Amino acid sequence: RFGWIKNELTQAGNLVQVYNNGVPLQVRAYNSPISSRSNLNGDIGLFVQDSWKMGRLTLNPGLRFERFRAEVAEQAAPAGRFVGPRAFERIPNLPNFKNFVPRVGAAYDLFGNGRTGLKASVARYMQQDATSFPQTYNPMASTTANLSWNDLNRDNVAQGEMGCVYLTPGCEINFAQLPTTFGARRNRNPDPDLLRPYQLVYNVGLTHELKPGMGFSVNYYRREFHNMTFTTNRANPVGNFSPYVVPDPRGGGDTVTVYNANLNTFRLIEELDTTSENNRTTYNGFDVLFNARFGNGGVINGGTNTGRTISVMCDVTDPNYSSAGAAGLRYCDQSAFGMPWQTNFKVSGVYPLPYGFRASAVFQSTPGDMIQDTYVLSAANFRAQTGVALAQASVAMRLNQPGQDYLPRVNQ
Repeated sequence: RFGWIKNELTQAGNLVQVYNNGVPLQVRAYNSPISSRSNLNGDIGLFVQDSWKMGRLTLNPGLRFERFRAEVAEQAAPAGRFVGPRAFERIPNLPNFKNFVPRVGAAYDLFGNGRTGLKASVARYMQQDATSFPQTYNPMASTTANLSWNDLNRDNVAQGEMGCVYLTPGCEINFAQLPTTFGARRNRNPDPDLLRPYQLVYNVGLTHELKPGMGFSVNYYRREFHNMTFTTNRANPVGNFSPYVVPDPRGGGDTVTVYNANLNTFRLIEELDTTSENNRTTYNGFDVLFNARFGNGGVINGGTNTGRTISVMCDVTDPNYSSAGAAGLRYCDQSAFGMPWQTNFKVSGVYPLPYGFRASAVFQSTPGDMIQDTYVLSAANFRAQTGVALAQASVAMRLNQPGQDYLPRVNQ
């Protein structure tokens, strides 16, 4: 397959105004206008597979060859409020991955009567993509920056232009917090030795026919994520952040550690994506499934899945919490917090009625979503609590640990 994607962005005023309880807090500046294009030059998979039967044992080996190649096209965009005009040349081979992917499955007829089978498989699955990889490193990318805003004239409009002096008449935006290379060129690049992420999936199970039309199965699954990509800002690495202890806003005498960036390097951006040697995610789960077909055409099937996912993501770009996918250092190792096992249940059935009608029903029960309690610490509050100026406009903190709080179960 092949194709392309083109993104265009214009933003009224080139910013979004952000408030804290109705009080102006900061502006989210955009480097619009944007006009970018990335091309998928080729995504191909070639495979061979076979089935070997040896007595009660059947083996199903397979091997795939995958090649993925893309590029960034030549592009240009005019100047905006926070950025000047931009023009970039074509960037080929972004990426040019070539991978061999083995997969093997086995089935064993336990008693030789075709009613009880032991099954196992091991398979590698490469991370699939289309145009998101070249878009990640496209120098013409949408970028935002949070800048402090003080509405001096109380007209509810963030005023100021590049070069103005903060808190002087007509300059309500702190342009000193704007990265020096903001929006001019996205300074993010892949490591020349960057590896393609992949998953290893293991399965062991037993399937048994109780009687014709009725059976059950029990399976264990394990999914491992490998070659996870890690982004570091080499101009402002994690080691440049200084830890500060502030009171937990929920009270109770607890404290939370937040990290203040280095004022001399905070505005510098030189991002490098490399393969992390430490970050990993693992899923383990058990399935119990049943199914039955009755002589009158009725069918019922269902089962449970019990599993848990544990992530260790301590190679971080920013030690502070940014989002669920960038949780910072405080709770980066979920293996230390006793992540709970979660169970899903589902059952469905169909029953024939007179005159060709059928009645059907489905019931499912799923765990509620994990709750993430977060708090935004403003630069003013940080200074009041520590006596130190915060380099960032604000810092987000996650307050509750992973796996601690969940919404109620969802029964449908």
